[in-house]
Amino acid sequence: MNIYSGTPDLRELDWVNWLPNGAHVAFSPVSPVRGTDASRQFALCQRICAKYGFDILSTFCVGWREMHHIAMIIFDKGDPKSKKNALACMRELIAEAKTMGYGEYRTHLVLQDQVAATYDWNNNVEPQEDSRLIF
Repeated sequence: MNIYSGTPDLRELDWVNWLPNGAHVAFSPVSPVRGTDASRQFALCQRICAKYGFDILSTFCVGWREMHHIAMIIFDKGDPKSKKNALACMRELIAEAKTMGYGEYRTHLVLQDQVAATYDWNNNVEPQEDSRLIF
């Protein structure tokens, strides 16, 4: 594949063809680099994804001080029930991960408010209108 040489192509996304009309959404929590955290997150994904009828495609990316778990949920974008289940699955994963102490480092735009609410830095203070950067 060209992707390994730094040349972009669309073959990297062939795995979304796991289902007809394949699309994906990713659950992406971050944790310390520990086997217990990897096991807990994987078990969480297996349990909740199975509840909604999804297989998962998981990978763990280990950095110096943190580990990214990227769990891809593949759904049929042509099937309203599959889309509804994918969203419900993601919402439950995010909520339960928060109770376990995990936050996401990236998410789909439709889920950004839920993910932002899982963080409580600065007592969830909203920026003042006049303090926002204007571009």
